[in-house]
Amino acid sequence: MKRNRKADQGNIRFLKLAFEALPEMWTFHLLSGLILVVPTTLITRLISAVASLGGGALTSANISRLFLNWRFPIILVLAIILVALYVAIELLAQIHMTADILEGKPVSIFREIGAGFRSVKSFFCLAGALILLYVFIAVPICGVGFSIGLTSSFRIPNFIMDVIWATPLYTVIYIAAIIFLVWFGYRSMFAFHAVLLDDMSPSEGKRLSRKIVKENWKELLGGLIKVVIIITLITTAASALFNILPITLLGLRGEELPIPYYIDPAQLAVFDELDAAVVRYRIMCALFVLMGAYLVSVVNMLCGGYFMLRFTRWYLAFTGREPESWPERPKESGYSRKVFLVVAILAGIAVASVVIGFGYNQIFGREEPVRIVAHRAGGYLAPENSTEGVYAAIEHGCYASEIDVQRTADGYYIINHDKNFKRLAGIARAPKDMTLDEIRQLELRDTTGSGKVLRVPTLSEILEAAGKEVTLFIELKGTT
Repeated sequence: MKRNRKADQGNIRFLKLAFEALPEMWTFHLLSGLILVVPTTLITRLISAVASLGGGALTSANISRLFLNWRFPIILVLAIILVALYVAIELLAQIHMTADILEGKPVSIFREIGAGFRSVKSFFCLAGALILLYVFIAVPICGVGFSIGLTSSFRIPNFIMDVIWATPLYTVIYIAAIIFLVWFGYRSMFAFHAVLLDDMSPSEGKRLSRKIVKENWKELLGGLIKVVIIITLITTAASALFNILPITLLGLRGEELPIPYYIDPAQLAVFDELDAAVVRYRIMCALFVLMGAYLVSVVNMLCGGYFMLRFTRWYLAFTGREPESWPERPKESGYSRKVFLVVAILAGIAVASVVIGFGYNQIFGREEPVRIVAHRAGGYLAPENSTEGVYAAIEHGCYASEIDVQRTADGYYIINHDKNFKRLAGIARAPKDMTLDEIRQLELRDTTGSGKVLRVPTLSEILEAAGKEVTLFIELKGTT
């Protein structure tokens, strides 16, 4: 039956519904984010406190001890609670909200969050735990599925990716794992909706999701590509308009001003022309940075809300429940209060910018500057753990170089990060099993890609290169 394009009285097309719902979605994201601040701060501080009870800093070298310690179960429980909070508020509550919008119901943030928390118990099973684990870890890595703010920026560290790309077997395993995660996420994308909107178990939801994807893959894939392209264009344009362009223009203007310039707000009456110019520049910097970040976040929130609304519509359509038109949003949705809140936030940003402009030195002044430590001697500026890296750190004004030290079989100290030389020299032997003379014969791959042949430096050579020009952070690897 051909769908009637003309909306019934009191009903509207989907795009108009989405437009009318934007203020409600913005308010939901804003308030839910504020609600998460307090428990997130408390739980993360508790996790840090428990992790540090063993004394010393927690690093990749001693993290294995944590897993065998009494602290690990406590940290795991706290982490599960934190993940459950984010899933309930950012994901499950948002699905309930979009369902209410499509059904014409008014949105109440506390009702939606309450429904989200009640839905968490549906995932207290093996299948549910796997789905949540996928959201927590896999989605940020493979980019397919619904994510939560807690781990949306999670990435595999560069030093691990270096090992993966340098080892063919690891590369194959990594690519195969990413393909599997994408396939799993694509087939399970409607599992949350099935559990929340149709009271299914996670296993039943996954089966229904697979069925939906299999039967509607052409329409679904086309719709996803279209929506992703539109959202990407909108967010890119917003970032360019609100962040990149203003900051670029300010940077050009700042070249004419003495930025490290002290201004005493108490001497406002005797400001000269230069003082006024610097204050105006600092106010504009704060305004553009704060306002730009806020506006970009609003655009991202609205795009995310629209995407979830569209996704809920797809679920209803693929399960045979999509109406020909949608209920108009209730007039009592409190749009005037939302407009007032928007204006209040913008006014607050403007006031904060003025305060920052006048009190820049007092707010951001430091007794000591920020200290930069170059990872593995010189970061990406030179081959890792090399004397060239130390020289590069000195040249670029770094406070320190971090190096990795291991002991040879005959008692000398050499610089190397991995437990063996497989990645850099193609030899799967550990420094502790080799003499200094044997290590001296190795030809290392230059991690900067220059093709140069390098040798393994000793600790003495690194100390000589550093001299009194740069501090060294020495990390001891293995039995030292």
